[in-house]
Amino acid sequence: MMVAHHTGVQTLSNAQWAERLQAAAQPVPFGRAPWIAVGLIDSPQLRFTPVQIDGPGDGPLLIPLCRNGDEAQIGAYGYGMVYPAAGRPAGQPLPFSALAAALGDTLGLREIHTLLPPPLPGLPTWLDTWPSSPGRDTYLLDLSAGPDAVWAAAKGRMRTAVRRAQTWGLSVTVATIADAEAIDTLHAVTMARHDITRGERAEQLRALLAQHDDAVLAVLARSGRGVEAASVFAVGGRLAYHVMQLTSDDGRRTNAGYLSFFSALGALTARGVQLADLGAAGNDGQARFKTDWGATAHATRRVAWRKGESA
Repeated sequence: MMVAHHTGVQTLSNAQWAERLQAAAQPVPFGRAPWIAVGLIDSPQLRFTPVQIDGPGDGPLLIPLCRNGDEAQIGAYGYGMVYPAAGRPAGQPLPFSALAAALGDTLGLREIHTLLPPPLPGLPTWLDTWPSSPGRDTYLLDLSAGPDAVWAAAKGRMRTAVRRAQTWGLSVTVATIADAEAIDTLHAVTMARHDITRGERAEQLRALLAQHDDAVLAVLARSGRGVEAASVFAVGGRLAYHVMQLTSDDGRRTNAGYLSFFSALGALTARGVQLADLGAAGNDGQARFKTDWGATAHATRRVAWRKGESA
């Protein structure tokens, strides 16, 4: 049963959202409920209010709206995206200003914003028509020539770190649902190292790892002491998004994170991924980690609408 229905805008239940999104193309996979839930852990003031809006003659669009009073954002984790529902023909959706105005009028919103990836092959080209301003740089790594090409292009210190990790006898595995607690523990250790408080997210990690459509890849580096590092990617078609790089105290000593990361790149290319978005850098060390693997900086795109302002 629909929760609301006003002039082409329908508020969906979580079950309706999951069913309709599953049938839609998802080059940006962060509209999935587990990723939304992860985002809400860090932004508890937001409430997930998924909606469907009908574009004139073109079929519906699915929007993972998250609201806080009369303000809202599209998406809660990673990037936002508007998903053409199954059966909608390719073409130009509503301009962002018209889409946002319809949402604002129906749901009583005065401000809507989102963050889009840089223009990438595989993303809908109509996103390029949305008025945007530059956001923080993200780092893009070309995987189209395979992991051997990445290895050859990487700085020598990256290759040395991987080799050193291998001398410790670490093994590499792709995570399963049984590894959710270990990944959550690594997340807690990594965040505490940077004095960042965070909520427990093992339940959401279990839900993500339980998916059977290759939408998530987590590669672990293990020793006899347990899991020492995890590299977690969200996957949408030929694009992958690096969302977590987690390392234990032992893993920092053994360079386990370098091994899990490079192993994950190989696993991604085996799945047909052509490009990895490594995310923004919070400090110079993070930026160097990304660029020394061969990634290059590109601006993300901020899109915003405020009621009463012209597009």
